[in-house]
Amino acid sequence: MKKLLLLITSAIMFIGCNTTKSTDGGDYIMVWEIDPSQQISIQVTSGGANIAPQVGQQVNPGSPYDYCTTGTDNWMVVNVYGAPNAQGYLTTTTISVVNDKPQSQDSNGDPDGKLNFTYVKDTVIDNSTRHIYTIKSSQVVSTPPIITNAGWTNGLGNTNSTLITPYSYWVQDYGFNDVGRWTVTDGALYQSTAASTVATTQTFGSRAYPVDILNSSYDVDANAPGTGFDGVWQIDIKIGSNGASNNLYCETFYLAERANLVWGPSNYSDGSDAGGGAGYSREIDIMETKWNGGSSTVFGPQVNIPNPSPSLHGGNTGWNTTNSICINKGLEMAPWSDVGGAPTSDFITFGAVISNNTLWFYAYKSDGTQWYASEPIPMSNSSYTQKYPFVPYIGTWTDESTTTPGGFKTGYKNFVYLKSTDSKIAGKNPKDNPTAFGPVLK
Repeated sequence: MKKLLLLITSAIMFIGCNTTKSTDGGDYIMVWEIDPSQQISIQVTSGGANIAPQVGQQVNPGSPYDYCTTGTDNWMVVNVYGAPNAQGYLTTTTISVVNDKPQSQDSNGDPDGKLNFTYVKDTVIDNSTRHIYTIKSSQVVSTPPIITNAGWTNGLGNTNSTLITPYSYWVQDYGFNDVGRWTVTDGALYQSTAASTVATTQTFGSRAYPVDILNSSYDVDANAPGTGFDGVWQIDIKIGSNGASNNLYCETFYLAERANLVWGPSNYSDGSDAGGGAGYSREIDIMETKWNGGSSTVFGPQVNIPNPSPSLHGGNTGWNTTNSICINKGLEMAPWSDVGGAPTSDFITFGAVISNNTLWFYAYKSDGTQWYASEPIPMSNSSYTQKYPFVPYIGTWTDESTTTPGGFKTGYKNFVYLKSTDSKIAGKNPKDNPTAFGPVLK
């Protein structure tokens, strides 16, 4: 369901690279693969004759380049960036082919190690042998695009304003640090829908999730609060849009299974038909302001249990494929008029509980009274086995064709995650135990 403006769509970049520097007198044709653990991008700045890509063109993970060459003069100068679409300049180097191997080198022709090419294997494509290499920038490590933990109740157990390891942080997941997108005001985190101030390919939305960053090498693990297969996920949201299902923008709080916890769209997956850079996974939408309106406009928070079409490779990941929420692609839980309309004047608490393979959705008004709680929804899709934990996402998305700024901000605060075995909620659910959730967990 997340038709997010993804800046990249796959974990690996393939580029056929043709050069005349083969020792046998023929073309040395290569396939280059950017190591999926990194999100680097390359932009050509100059080169000799007949180079491809040409000056100004970029190569990104997930953006295939059918033909590239260091040209008849065998040199190409590139800028290396720490994120796709030439975001976050890191360094400059020259690429050439030496002794039938690509090499990153300085102006004197000596190896500089800024880009490392590792041989993988040979393969035959279009009746010609191609030599596969992975590319990694080992000398330069890009900084994780964290959101400050200072000044708002982030739920991660620290108030660090800058990156200090080992701690958990909310990280931006659009492939670069979208400066100005996320700001803290009056004890809450706000995400704007203004045009990006730094994106090369324009974007108006974003998403973020929590991850545990262990060290200066930016290794991660699955210990960040919110990463889990079951439990309660809860957050307070101040709706900034008019809340209509036909809005250009969708404010969200949702769960999606994630195999690789390293930030970047190439590692993202969900349960929409479009999927993500990493394919399809299980998704549970706790709150959405846009989606299922049918022929009429819905003015209320919606929940959803998306299920990508079984005909898609890797589809049919839904939690429950027969429940009416899944069949109807969403359900309005209550009208915004119950809480004074949207944009909301205050924060509303939204959450979900998963316990004993059963799911509940719920919400509480700003005065602490329960607004709604769903009936229990059992996990009934036996054709899909969830292998990886959920992570919670916050953010606002819009269709990639949108060029109109949203003109509003969405506020988030008081994130809570508890395992299903926690004594505060063990054996309880928001339908039968309304006083055990919402304000009491903050």
